[in-house]
Amino acid sequence: MSTPITSDKAKLAAARGLINEKRYREARNLLTTVHDPQAVDWIMKIDAMPQHESVSATRPQSRGIWGAISLIAFVVAVGCILLAVTNREYANQVFGGLVGIISLLIAYFSRRMAQ
Repeated sequence: MSTPITSDKAKLAAARGLINEKRYREARNLLTTVHDPQAVDWIMKIDAMPQHESVSATRPQSRGIWGAISLIAFVVAVGCILLAVTNREYANQVFGGLVGIISLLIAYFSRRMAQ
């Protein structure tokens, strides 16, 4: 366990190191304990960033979920399209085709969410 940082200058230096390491959430948490205008400026810059560690920290788990959804939707799409192509009844062809197209769209967008 590390020694707690007490001075504002030391906290700013530590926050700068965390920012350089792209550990923005930790840097922001540390900066909230600093009573310095520069800390407020850095917090505003971190908050203005489109993505920082708090977003990317949840990504690996959600990436697996979206990947699984994408795979399942793709398998369903292929099955429904095969049903539509091989079946002779018009209603089954339409149903299989529509479900296949919808599943392909779900697979496409869930794959994009996983990236």
